[in-house]
Order: sequence, then structure tokens, then C-alpha cells
Amino acid sequence: MGKSLETTTARATKILLLGDNISKNKSLLEKLGEKHLVVVSNGEKPFKNNIEKHSYDLIVLELNEPVSEPLATLKTIKQQQPAQKVIVISDGHSVKVVAKAFNYGAADFFRTPVNISLLNERIDALVHTA
Repeated sequence: MGKSLETTTARATKILLLGDNISKNKSLLEKLGEKHLVVVSNGEKPFKNNIEKHSYDLIVLELNEPVSEPLATLKTIKQQQPAQKVIVISDGHSVKVVAKAFNYGAADFFRTPVNISLLNERIDALVHTA
């Protein structure tokens, strides 16, 4: 599931996939693992441990019900690390939720089912911008 740091000569781009479904999406994991070091987390406690102990080039955050909880997670990420790039994925929340995600600092927003190729292109674009 991604290249290990020992076998990669250049620094691997480190991406955190945060969410129950996104962290189990084999197609996405395989596609991202070709170019990036991918870390998965599917719970609040593992997420807090990950974000406090590690840095990431990009976080892909999946919104689940209730909506306020994941948006609170996004808000916390951006308060602690304002420059952190975050892509939000959701299964059809309202336009207000999408707007609020961008207000909190999301770099992009995708609805499920996610087009893996398009998401991968967007991830590549975000991790290669300064």
C-alpha cells in the first residue's frame, strides 16, 4: 500500500486518507500508492494520534454523518495547521455544507462515488504546488 521510506530515494509525498470508506477503497489505495506514501485512518482517536505525531503533504477527509463532526475535524486541522491541504469527500451533503467546508479551508470537494482518476489528478496537482 504505497512505497516504504526505505525503498524510495526521493522523499515520498505523504498523504493521509481519513474516513471509513475512503481508507478501504482498494482502487484509490493502489492508484495513490504508485506515487505516494499513503497512510489510512478511520477513527477519531487514530486520527488525533496521526495528526499530532506526523506531518502530511495532503489529507483526504471523508465526511460521514453527523455532518458537524467531520466539519469540526476539518476546522481543527486548519486551526492547528493553517497551511495543511485538505480535500473533502462527501456523499451528497447540502450546498451549505460544501460552502462551509471551503470556508474552513478545504482545497477541494468531491462527491461520492469519487472518480478515482480525477481525484488522483487533483491530488497530484495539490502536492506539486508550493
